[in-house]
Amino acid sequence: MIKNILKFETWNLQGGIQENKSLEVLKNDLNYYGVDCCCFQETHCKDNEKIFKNGCKIICFGGKNETAAKRYGQGFFVSKKLVGNIVNYQYISDRICYIKFRMNNIDSLVPKYLTIVNVYVPTSSITKKDPNITNQFYNLLENTLVGLKSRHNTIMMGGDFNGKIGHKLENEKFLGMYGRGDRNINGDLLVEFCNGEKKFFISNTKFNVKMCHRST
Repeated sequence: MIKNILKFETWNLQGGIQENKSLEVLKNDLNYYGVDCCCFQETHCKDNEKIFKNGCKIICFGGKNETAAKRYGQGFFVSKKLVGNIVNYQYISDRICYIKFRMNNIDSLVPKYLTIVNVYVPTSSITKKDPNITNQFYNLLENTLVGLKSRHNTIMMGGDFNGKIGHKLENEKFLGMYGRGDRNINGDLLVEFCNGEKKFFISNTKFNVKMCHRST
């Protein structure tokens, strides 16, 4: 059973892990900051798994669409603490994947799981040019979450939402007090999604950090 506080992060690498040397540097950075699980976007690499000598693991899902493969790709870093708790991980699309962990002892009568869904939302410019692309993304994300739903499964989302949510408005319970900028078209879609049936909370708006560290 995991008793300690876990640290989760998300990182758009913009093509940062194309070779083993890059994987090693990435692993060292995440270990240095004590990260337990990190969601990657824009890995720009092929399907790959690497287990390091210290026991941590990096999982990469390459883009499957030939026209997009060089621009997309997602993945996860998992610390030594969590590697043994991995139940499974799954590629859904070039923009969605997830990893599932068992969070209590295997002999417990009622299993408890944590699933982290990694997302890479189309940019606002894509949304403006062809709203159907972003709408299709959110429909697929919705269907993915429905498939993962369980009373014993806690779901978190991390990734690059490519949107600005701005500052909290009255009665917006899904936002904290520390937003950034002005809400844009992708921010509107994210707000609509979080305020829907699933009731997600945008957690980075809960913390009073430097403005440069506030993003969706």
